[in-house]
Amino acid sequence: MNVDPDQWAKMPCSWQKDPDMHRLIAGAPTGTAIAALKLYIALCLKANFAKTKEFPSSGCVKRSITQLCTLTGLSRPVVIAGLRQLQAWRIIECLGGRPAVYHVTDYDKAPYWAKLPSGHLFDGYPGEVVRISQIPNRGVGTLHALQLYLYVASVRDRHSHKAKVTYPRFQSVLGFDRNEIAHAITLVGAYELVTVRTGDPDDVAFHPERPCNVFWLRGSLTKEFRERAAADRRAVDEQNAAISAVAVAAAAADFDSLIERR
Repeated sequence: MNVDPDQWAKMPCSWQKDPDMHRLIAGAPTGTAIAALKLYIALCLKANFAKTKEFPSSGCVKRSITQLCTLTGLSRPVVIAGLRQLQAWRIIECLGGRPAVYHVTDYDKAPYWAKLPSGHLFDGYPGEVVRISQIPNRGVGTLHALQLYLYVASVRDRHSHKAKVTYPRFQSVLGFDRNEIAHAITLVGAYELVTVRTGDPDDVAFHPERPCNVFWLRGSLTKEFRERAAADRRAVDEQNAAISAVAVAAAAADFDSLIERR
């Protein structure tokens, strides 16, 4: 069974914007922290959105360690270490059972929540979060990229689907220096998680001389939104073509007039 490319999943937004939490992430072993964030994304993607007969609370996932290994592309020892780290950070809790039931903390109590583009992240395969499992499991740059991805997801505007973030803002929340931010932005683009462009000078009032970056989560736009954007681009292209045609015609007329005068 394939995954609908427009499918999305709920992620509670709280710790992603907390500088203290990112200091805790930085203080954990890099490989374990990477595994923890990969698992967190996977658990959010698989969590039940509403209460069910099996789960009296939303935000629950029932998976064995083996199933989580397949879902994330991580080895068994790394999955175990990552789950322990998530529980130590108190952003996942284990409710017990065999296979174990995990609950995403604050799934219903967070101030607000974000949409993760699960269709894009699964890339058509419901048993594996392909876009996440293909990311390396080591390196500080990889960890920073996952942190940045989750932060961007938590602050993007639900109407425009964009997140406008300056380097100083990334620095204050994530604790990275400018070179680390630039590297993380490059990686999330290379991993096909985020599309980024430089914003207009008026995109951020407090830094008009240094435009913020504008981010879109890859796969987060609905089919209707994509079609509307494509139609808008076609209209602009047609208008530009018409303007160009008028300009060419005017230039040709001026040239003919000049030849006649000579």
